[in-house]
Amino acid sequence: MRVRTVISGVLAGVICYLILWIQYFRIEPAKFIVGWTYANGFPSLPEWASTAVFAFCGMTIFAFGWVAARWNWSMTWQGNLLAGAGVGVLAGCLIYDFIGAFWSGLHGQREILRNFYIPVSEADGTRILIEAIFGTSTFFYLNFIQIVIACTLAGAFGGLASALVDIKDVWGTHPRRPEGWLLRLPAYTLVITGVLNIIVTIAVLQTLWEKSLDSALKLNQEYNVEWTLSGSNSIFNLLGYLVGLLFILIPIALTWGWMIRNWRVGRNPNFGSIIWAVTTLAYAGYVLFRYTPTEFTYFFPVAVVVGAIVIGVLTGLLMDTNNTNGSKPSFSDHVGHGLAFGILAGTQLIAGVPALAVSLTLIAITNIPHLVGTGIVEQSPVQQASGLHGFLFNLAWISIITCFVLGLILAGLTSLFRGILGIKDLPPPAKETSEAMTTSDV
Repeated sequence: MRVRTVISGVLAGVICYLILWIQYFRIEPAKFIVGWTYANGFPSLPEWASTAVFAFCGMTIFAFGWVAARWNWSMTWQGNLLAGAGVGVLAGCLIYDFIGAFWSGLHGQREILRNFYIPVSEADGTRILIEAIFGTSTFFYLNFIQIVIACTLAGAFGGLASALVDIKDVWGTHPRRPEGWLLRLPAYTLVITGVLNIIVTIAVLQTLWEKSLDSALKLNQEYNVEWTLSGSNSIFNLLGYLVGLLFILIPIALTWGWMIRNWRVGRNPNFGSIIWAVTTLAYAGYVLFRYTPTEFTYFFPVAVVVGAIVIGVLTGLLMDTNNTNGSKPSFSDHVGHGLAFGILAGTQLIAGVPALAVSLTLIAITNIPHLVGTGIVEQSPVQQASGLHGFLFNLAWISIITCFVLGLILAGLTSLFRGILGIKDLPPPAKETSEAMTTSDV
């Protein structure tokens, strides 16, 4: 992404985080945590307060989508759309990393915290524990999908609105258009890190799923309790797998869109692109084959997979990474690339298993002695919730900074490799040269 898009997305995400932090860290937990002192000084809010907070965040991301489009001098609806959507994606990832994951873990285990000071039978405690595990896991992934989609749409609408109102208006100095390889690099890197991440995700979620089902079966048999999973909670392992796939299939499909765009303008594919296309097509085919819709219940994962591929390809077709004047990427370009990759790859990691595992460990597992009547839990609900917030907050910024440094290293190595081999981006075809002067990409 262009550095101006990244800056706009980060600012939008920070502003939204601050207002959401007040709502979902200081105020909302007081509804089910006895002694939650962080809500002191805040009046009791009406029911529509959450709606007002969401509306504020939506308008903020909409506004920064507009800013990014105008700051990037986007002169086509495609450029405006992509600039705004880029802002929304980054803002959504930051919101989820720093407050969304915390609230998912806390809200999913609210019954455990609510019953901390209430004596419960072993049967009831076991039921509360199992429901918390299933509910938290489901809420984690559904919350992520909802946040990112909503923020992306808000940013995209902001970019499009700027195209309709003042497309001729440009802000700041003329944006840089360096070699496009730096814009393409994150997509390829996210595919590699995504494959590694999903291997761990599948292994952990499958084990958690099997252990939870065994516990639910034992609950029914030993305590003669008629208890079944709700429809949404019965697919948390599938949701986790699909979220991992989105981080792989969308970048893959993005590269396909770039390839199709190049072929359409007369650029023959090289050997490397052919190998990449064959390998990734085989992987996508395997994923689709795995979810062959022989039953109606399989329609959902197939729809998600196909939708991710379509979105990625269309974005790649709209995104002109060859819109360049041939200059070398500057320090600011590398910083923009590093920030974008850091946020996306950091979220890729957090949305996998670590944040979920931390949430279940610090609350569900910690409270097992109380729930099954085998001991006393020393940490109060306030301490548990505060510890969860601090741990996930640190996990978020450490993950983003680590991936930011990794992104800079990969970009530096790629630049060195290209310099040694004398690799340069091809200039745009003659028929696209005039368009390149009046359009920008993400």
